[in-house]
Amino acid sequence: MNTAPCHDGREAYLEQLFQCQVEILLKTDMPSLAGMNESAFLNLVEPLHEMIWDIDPLGYSLPFMIVVTSRLVSSIVQCAKIYQGRRGETTLDSQLISTTRSGSTPRHCYLVTQVDDGRRCGCLTATDFEEHARRQGRTPFNIEEGLALARYCPEILGTHDLCVANMRYGREADRMIYIGLNEQSVLLEAERPSEMTSEYYSFPSFFSRRYITAEPSHPWDGPT
Repeated sequence: MNTAPCHDGREAYLEQLFQCQVEILLKTDMPSLAGMNESAFLNLVEPLHEMIWDIDPLGYSLPFMIVVTSRLVSSIVQCAKIYQGRRGETTLDSQLISTTRSGSTPRHCYLVTQVDDGRRCGCLTATDFEEHARRQGRTPFNIEEGLALARYCPEILGTHDLCVANMRYGREADRMIYIGLNEQSVLLEAERPSEMTSEYYSFPSFFSRRYITAEPSHPWDGPT
């Protein structure tokens, strides 16, 4: 999936990557988890297809990534479908999860572009990474984006836990959330930023986010 294309194969590569991600979403049962049939789910994803053609495919872990929001399929349910046979698991209280990101969140699915998987950040802590990302004009991941990266590139969780540095946890919002792996489960847990280093955690980020402003009608209205 991450093989760089030659110049004249750019559009073919972007098309292949988009279709590959759609196939992974279908194989991990996203339509049924969202309470809709495959056709209705594809109606939500397909408009994103027209947004990929001007994306630079070179120099990034992934040129783009289709993200399914937690409003469509909850994050903990998405966890369980990253690795077949494992369950999603967390001790976190959803009422204590917050985000540092401003602006509205797309309702169903969207693209993030020019994705860096965060495994080449050098010797950073999570706190250092936030400043590093800000200087580069990049945005750290939220939970759904971290789950998307693990879904499309599952080998990452074999070497690093994924820090989703846009998310905070606790009454003082003093811990960051990460996605990890053990023998039985895919985990959503939290740690203090000063304890999260690039030796054990990756710090993924993206350049921009793209989504349709008028999402297509379909026979499922979803949660409000």
